[in-house]
Amino acid sequence: MARWTRREWQARTGAAGFGMFLLAPARSAWTYHANEKLHLAAAGVGSRGSYHAGMIRRMGENLLAVCDANRQRLEAIAKQHPGIKTYQDFRRMLEELDRQLDGLIVATPDHTHAVISAWAIKRGKHVYCEKPIAHDVSEARRLRDLARQHKVATQMGNQGMATDSFRRTLELVQDGAVGEIREAHVWFLFGGPGRMDRPKETPPVPEYLDWELWLGPAKYRPYHPRYITGWGVGGILVRAGWAAADRTAST
Repeated sequence: MARWTRREWQARTGAAGFGMFLLAPARSAWTYHANEKLHLAAAGVGSRGSYHAGMIRRMGENLLAVCDANRQRLEAIAKQHPGIKTYQDFRRMLEELDRQLDGLIVATPDHTHAVISAWAIKRGKHVYCEKPIAHDVSEARRLRDLARQHKVATQMGNQGMATDSFRRTLELVQDGAVGEIREAHVWFLFGGPGRMDRPKETPPVPEYLDWELWLGPAKYRPYHPRYITGWGVGGILVRAGWAAADRTAST
């Protein structure tokens, strides 16, 4: 597959934000017999993605391939799972392994969740995507419509909502045990850093990182290691700070 330049990437993307990723040919999901293993791949193999990759095999399914813009991560997970195929570009992975894959786990940086999920769904793959599922409501609705159109199973990684306590609470609300719900108050326990200014330094991109792929559909910016944060509350807060800065700058 030929590499795209930044100009080609933006030209194909257009105003839709992630429209370029919907160009793959539509197919229905490949069927399999109940006693056969699922053939799965993982996009993004940082701390969360590598956990999912290991879980695939612990569940007795087949981890066929992984992809990550960071080649160091690919080398590390290949040592943990000998025999798997590795890719830096998720598009190449989906194209080359098309008929072999049943589903994809998406655990990349937040800004690429919707675009990678959409590309996989258009190819008839079942998708499990970490939260947040999308950048905005419009992207989430588009993913919903694509999943219905291509008849694939999808799930967002919000495991806490699947526990018995949440299910029981939902049952009580739906049964009217607490009366009519007219208002709900929600707060974020960890607070947050608020708007964060972008770093001004422009260090060179590490040779093991494809910065263009990491940015994906996001507006171009020079590389800085502070943009690439680890999984967990700290990483979420920092990414929220960058997002606040971007939105402030664009209004």
